[in-house]
Amino acid sequence: MHPYLRSFRPAQPALPALGRARIFIGALLGILLTTLVSRWWLGGNAAGLPYLVAPIGASSVLVFAAPATPLAQPWAVFGGNVVSGLAGVLCARLIPDPVLAGACAVALAILGMSCLRCLHPPGGAVALTAVLGGPAIQAAGFGFVAAPVAVNTLLLIAMGLAFNNLTRHRYPHVAPAQPQVARNSAGYTIEDLDQVLAHYGEQLDVDRDDLDAVFRQVEARAYQRRHGDIRCGAIRSRVPAAVGPEDTVATVRGLMADYHMRSVPVTDEDGRLLGVIPPLPATVPGRQGIRHLVQPAVTALATTPVVNILPAMTAGAHEAMVVDEVGRLVGMVTTADLLSALYGNEAIALAG
Repeated sequence: MHPYLRSFRPAQPALPALGRARIFIGALLGILLTTLVSRWWLGGNAAGLPYLVAPIGASSVLVFAAPATPLAQPWAVFGGNVVSGLAGVLCARLIPDPVLAGACAVALAILGMSCLRCLHPPGGAVALTAVLGGPAIQAAGFGFVAAPVAVNTLLLIAMGLAFNNLTRHRYPHVAPAQPQVARNSAGYTIEDLDQVLAHYGEQLDVDRDDLDAVFRQVEARAYQRRHGDIRCGAIRSRVPAAVGPEDTVATVRGLMADYHMRSVPVTDEDGRLLGVIPPLPATVPGRQGIRHLVQPAVTALATTPVVNILPAMTAGAHEAMVVDEVGRLVGMVTTADLLSALYGNEAIALAG
């Protein structure tokens, strides 16, 4: 197939059978219950208005088949349909020619949705329905926007909230928090991502945070593939010194100076790790005890893959403390150890 013709075919990932079944059941229940409730609520309308508008079917595709997209979020669905309905009624009243009124309604609806950040493709159909839907709809005027458009939309959103969350698809969608991973030479920042998205100059049907989450998961999997066999026990260093909970700030500072340590582990009398003492401000008196200054340590077992401690180390932790099964301190992994394991001695030279 010619590359130009191939570009017409969307690159949609294949859904598993369970995913297709979930979408089918969600759309079935969503439209069925929206229709039944709307008919009960609006069926006796003397104005002859329909109790369900066709664009709700298009909205259901987004709400149940693509609930994570920005176009399917509750404000986009409700705001998009209502704003488009208002645009359609306004154009129908001000422009006698239905052809011109329909075109203006869709254009005005898109403009309104863009300004209010509620872009929702079925809104274009709502705008056209308000212009070309027939005498009953035109006679209802702005009342058509309230019922059936707003009523249908609210009911569909309620069905989407219930069904998606019951089937473990968070709706409204929020991108999951992703741990920071070490950046390689091709790493990026959120500012880089924002600038790239701005260069597109068009609305992308994906949230920035979702993109970032996907990229971070890809990075994490790449690190796991390349370095998953390296264990903390294989690269750990000897702990130069440790202190007890009854020692003083002066002792900690002395050890940091003597051994060039960036944090000092605190252990009990049996050698179990209690935490660490980070660099302390000069305002902390040297004679003060450290018991209340102990902070949680980043810990790992000797069998822990080094990629598991990457998020904490890249977020600012000075060292990861290696402990045994009962919590006794048996070593530490420093930044130099980590760089040596991941990138080799050349990376240590560059970092130093």
